[in-house]
Amino acid sequence: MGDLGPARDETREMDLYYREREWRFVPSGLNLISGIIEPVGDNFLYKFTRSDINMIVAPNNDSRTRVVEFLSSLSASPDMRLKAFAQSPIPVICYDELRRW
Repeated sequence: MGDLGPARDETREMDLYYREREWRFVPSGLNLISGIIEPVGDNFLYKFTRSDINMIVAPNNDSRTRVVEFLSSLSASPDMRLKAFAQSPIPVICYDELRRW
């Protein structure tokens, strides 16, 4: 999504990790053994729960609307893990709202 602007300490320097906007999981043998992930074809399924996510940042308001609609649609899922995403809504903010912090 690009840079958020100057460093948090109000200097003109850029944050060292300004391009790191997401967490990524890297499949490993330990993840497979522990059951955190399971192979699905050429990919992996990560079994995260609602409590693993604090917030979703969408690039714009249209994307935010689509994400909220998708999460709401999970209330019809037979999978209780997915249904929890609709029962306890995740805050979804727009990229520009990050400047408020």
